[in-house]
Amino acid sequence: MMSFRGILLCLSVLMSMHVIAQVNPKDGYIITNEGDTIRGIVDYRSDIRNAGICSFKASGSEQYKDYLPGEIQEFRLSDNGVYYVSRSFPVEGKEKTFFAEYLIKGTVSLYHHKEGLKDYYYIVDANGRVAEIRGLERYYLNQDDKKAVIKQNMASIIGVFNKTPEIVSKLNHSRFKSSEISKIIKDYNLKYCVDGGECVVFEYDRQEAASEKVRFKVQAGIDFSSLTLGSDYVEDFRMHSVIPVVGAGLEFWFSRTSHKLCGEAFLNFSSFSKSFAYDAVNEYGTERVPNASLRFSNLEEQVGIAYHPSREAKLSPVVRCGLSVNERFSSKPENLDYYSVGASTGMDFDLGYYAGAGLEMPIGKHFMELSVRYTLKKYSRAQMTYNGLGMYCSFIF
Repeated sequence: MMSFRGILLCLSVLMSMHVIAQVNPKDGYIITNEGDTIRGIVDYRSDIRNAGICSFKASGSEQYKDYLPGEIQEFRLSDNGVYYVSRSFPVEGKEKTFFAEYLIKGTVSLYHHKEGLKDYYYIVDANGRVAEIRGLERYYLNQDDKKAVIKQNMASIIGVFNKTPEIVSKLNHSRFKSSEISKIIKDYNLKYCVDGGECVVFEYDRQEAASEKVRFKVQAGIDFSSLTLGSDYVEDFRMHSVIPVVGAGLEFWFSRTSHKLCGEAFLNFSSFSKSFAYDAVNEYGTERVPNASLRFSNLEEQVGIAYHPSREAKLSPVVRCGLSVNERFSSKPENLDYYSVGASTGMDFDLGYYAGAGLEMPIGKHFMELSVRYTLKKYSRAQMTYNGLGMYCSFIF
């Protein structure tokens, strides 16, 4: 099992990286209640936090300033168009003021608000009438409650679109999904706009903005390893070897939480093979064992996090750490009777941990990463400890 010191090391790195990732700076601007536009940096977080507070650092300033709904008119990001405005809407029958996310701005506009696990959508027509829609995508209800919410949604929709039954019908069949509601409102604007100008002034595609969620990664490298064999009868024996490693995995990006921090899961395969001689030393003397060997295969599942402090740079540094589950199989020891190296058949499952750093660079439409990584594995069924310092080349798609 992994040592207590190793667990503390990994947890401390994870916690420190989590603290660093609490700020997610994005270029953007705010519009004050006096109508002035101030450009700078927006601390862009989750839907829930963005609804209640805007942390903004003006250009040339050293500190972030927090704005509550009503203290500014709106804030917006420059890179992907996310747009929040200070509005008052009903939530479960109670009027609340918050930063509502603008999805469509037009003759008929669409807003989004998230509170807890619940998503709310607000359709506002040219006369200021509001249809409140509770989303069902993440709303965990029993069947009776679900029917009641659908009934309330439809009553609110009919109040706004009572003269356009085809829109009422489409919203009824949309299952109140964000993408479906947005498409219906956009189509409505384009069909019924009579102003002669732009019918859809602004449209924000939530799904497209959050499209980068998973990246596939393949890697190959070598481990400069140190394997220590333990024994109850003779002194421990340490050997060194160079081991090839190949693997593949996934990176999971949560851009609404942080554009610098991602989760990762990898599956690595390696094969250890070493022939050697050793001196078995105990209190009775020394025995020379000239023809010993040890061969085994290892399948390692790694789960951890990676932090990219400068993701936009051409050479983007990355640091990572995490835990690993090691499966050792096909073990073939020869002339190792003094040492506990496990059964020749069967499979071991043991915990370990890893930590490393690297540089990521663009290669066409994809990326390449050069990295180093330290790995510790302790095999519980065998008195074996593996320390490896690896050099890897990875391609990310």
